[in-house]
Amino acid sequence: MIGDNVVIDPDYYVLYGKKELPASTFVPSLIFSVTGSGDSKQTADLLYLAEGINYKVDYSLIVEDQNATLIANLTINNDTAYDLSFDNLSIMQEEVIAGFGKKEVSLGALIGGGEKAKSKAKKITHFVDINSEVKFTTQPFSTKTLPWIYASVKKLEKLYYFDDKSISLAKRVKPVKGTFKKAIKILNDDSNNLNIDLLSGKFRVYDKNSNESISLLQEFDLPFSKKSDEIFIDLREVSGIVFERNRTSYERPSRKEYNISNELTITNSTGEDAAVRITEHLPKGFSIYESDMEYQTYKDTITYNTNVKAGSQLKINYSFELKK
Repeated sequence: MIGDNVVIDPDYYVLYGKKELPASTFVPSLIFSVTGSGDSKQTADLLYLAEGINYKVDYSLIVEDQNATLIANLTINNDTAYDLSFDNLSIMQEEVIAGFGKKEVSLGALIGGGEKAKSKAKKITHFVDINSEVKFTTQPFSTKTLPWIYASVKKLEKLYYFDDKSISLAKRVKPVKGTFKKAIKILNDDSNNLNIDLLSGKFRVYDKNSNESISLLQEFDLPFSKKSDEIFIDLREVSGIVFERNRTSYERPSRKEYNISNELTITNSTGEDAAVRITEHLPKGFSIYESDMEYQTYKDTITYNTNVKAGSQLKINYSFELKK
């Protein structure tokens, strides 16, 4: 249905372009009828699925100090026996949404963290416009690469992160120690000349030094990322920032209740101020009742984002309760 008066029948078709069928015996076509009443003019886009057409996206993020350049190329693979011409190209992507209680969390931007959707996950279909003003043709059984994104990333944030292990409910535990790793955070928004839906694809991060030489830092598969999502890139390089967790109190009001307090100590010996992110994995069903710093929760984790000055220590104390 288009507007109130125009009907397309049937309402959808699937275009099949079988490469094993010679062009002389099969020509892909769409046949439909349009009926309407009145003198008003209606405009519509025709969208259909087609076999034998695939794509891949290659992202390159070139980091230079606190700035970066993001380049993305789209390769179209025409695995049919026909010339295919495009005035407008829209690619379908599925966004995975995981449901946890009453919350729904997009998994599109969780990169390198090993997060996966659970059985309650649902999918939302998005259509991403590619080069809407560029016309191009692909030859039979051929590929064509199109430039898609060239963006100057102005707000690139380098940070250090520590992903802590699950916390034991035992009465006596030893201090937990570890070293922070390096990461990069980018917001997919106007401040970074982006604010577009990013197709899934191969993502490579390069470092460009003062000698103009470029080295590969990281490579991973980017899932579909919506506008305004945070892209968190785990570089997995160990830094000079040390983490330590000590338990400061432990209570058992009943056999199924726990009240536990922890102190986190971050020591920065890198010689420069550092943005840090600490993620603690708490027992399922926990509830934070005291914290001396703002935090975010997701699933069974609590995350702190803060800054630690060069040559200094920062302590964070929090308490949680658990009722089984």
